[in-house]
Amino acid sequence: MKKELLDNPNKGTSCKGRTISRRDYFIITTVVLGLFIILAVFLTACTPPKKEKGPGVPGVNEVWLIGWVYEPETITVPVGTTVSWNNTTRDYHTVTSDDGLFDSRLGGGQSFNYTFTKPGIFTYQDIATDPPTIGKVVVK
Repeated sequence: MKKELLDNPNKGTSCKGRTISRRDYFIITTVVLGLFIILAVFLTACTPPKKEKGPGVPGVNEVWLIGWVYEPETITVPVGTTVSWNNTTRDYHTVTSDDGLFDSRLGGGQSFNYTFTKPGIFTYQDIATDPPTIGKVVVK
């Protein structure tokens, strides 16, 4: 068999009575490799985008603007708590209270703080997004 390959290098090898040429090996290898590349591209494209993050995670009295959302969307705090909103993106955002208590424009990396002195449910939105991003602070 080895002598046959040396005499004719394109002849290939025999498998279950069938001759597989080097050209066939090349085609099969190329197709399999191509399928793996297509699968890798598909899996990468289907992976959800990673959220932009700052140095930590939103805390008990912290709300982060991550991408186009408030994180967390609803936060519950006791009366007298100062809540901090942190814009972790490079985009311009706002923290605008629906009842006029506060209205802050935040550039990339900026923060805004507000102290809640009475109990209630306080809704706010980012009017820089369309539709506006909505958030809520529950003060007990």
